[in-house]
Amino acid sequence: MKVPFVDAEGRYHCRKCNNYQPKDAFYDSSISHVIHMCRNCSRVDHAMRARARRQNDPFSRPLAYARRKAKEAGIPFRLDSKDAATLLQDVWSNRKGMSGIYASHEGLVLMYWDPEKDVTPFNCMPVNYAEARFHASKIKKTSDLTTNYSARIRKRVIKRLKISKRLTKISMQLVMDAEPVRTITAADAADDEEEEEDFDPEDDE
Repeated sequence: MKVPFVDAEGRYHCRKCNNYQPKDAFYDSSISHVIHMCRNCSRVDHAMRARARRQNDPFSRPLAYARRKAKEAGIPFRLDSKDAATLLQDVWSNRKGMSGIYASHEGLVLMYWDPEKDVTPFNCMPVNYAEARFHASKIKKTSDLTTNYSARIRKRVIKRLKISKRLTKISMQLVMDAEPVRTITAADAADDEEEEEDFDPEDDE
């Protein structure tokens, strides 16, 4: 039996929760485009769809965080999901940018390094939320990274950003079927012997 969209009292039917509710409980688009879901059900539906997208693409969350921070800082954003996967897995080997300590990519987000440059694969590092907030507070005071960070941290980050640039050049040449370039060795890309450092934001101030 077909359920009427509007009952005798002028209330609208939500096909999701199967309840009749007043018109202001629906978005105008839901009524005009025959979506027939109340506001609450629409929000739940959108949240479930977003969760499914994140599960299908584990790098969407780090990418979304980098996009949001770039927008807040007014920096041009030039990253996609493929870039995020390459950065986290191949360039940084799931290591946090400031400490070099391994972490699961579920606990990492991407953050720009130099606030005076566009957000590209050559200017992004993986951090946890605490490190991201610390970095944002540092560069808010001054964009001079030499003042903000020790030489050891700057060297670690810059080395990885250079590897990212070289990997991108190799990928572009492979796509264009150009002459091969020198491949990156395991020592260049993984750098597993690099000494780990427990990064504490308080210690670097």
